[in-house]
Amino acid sequence: MITANDATTTLIGSKCWHVSVGGATWPSFLLALGGERVRAKPLVNPRSPRRYRENRGERELIVWTGWRLTRDCHYVCTSSDGRRRGRSLRQIEGSHIVEASMGDLGDLTLRFSGGWRLDVFNNRSATHDDTMNWELWCGERWVGIDADLALAEGA
Repeated sequence: MITANDATTTLIGSKCWHVSVGGATWPSFLLALGGERVRAKPLVNPRSPRRYRENRGERELIVWTGWRLTRDCHYVCTSSDGRRRGRSLRQIEGSHIVEASMGDLGDLTLRFSGGWRLDVFNNRSATHDDTMNWELWCGERWVGIDADLALAEGA
């Protein structure tokens, strides 16, 4: 069984090299972190950069729930801010995670180089079709927080 500490400490030092955001998945997004792993089958979405179409992140964080991005303790944007979310989130590309922690209810806080901070709030309930709040993928294994605020894992 993976612990909350395992899930967050594996992120420290990882570089965010791509943010996938937009389209029908608003306000959800994916951070490609760490090294690059060649995809078995490249993505066909021409809006994604070639690097991301051909590679996955060594680690990938998928956020399905509410979130807030700040820089140097100043508000930048949240999951409810409309179209500017994508541009704002992409500003963390190139930054490294310097601190990662998970609260008692599974809320996730990531501090990046450059003064960036991403807070993920677990506010999805079992009434949603997809009940995960966030998922952290490491290869073919994942860990995340479900609608019951329990740590879930799978392969």
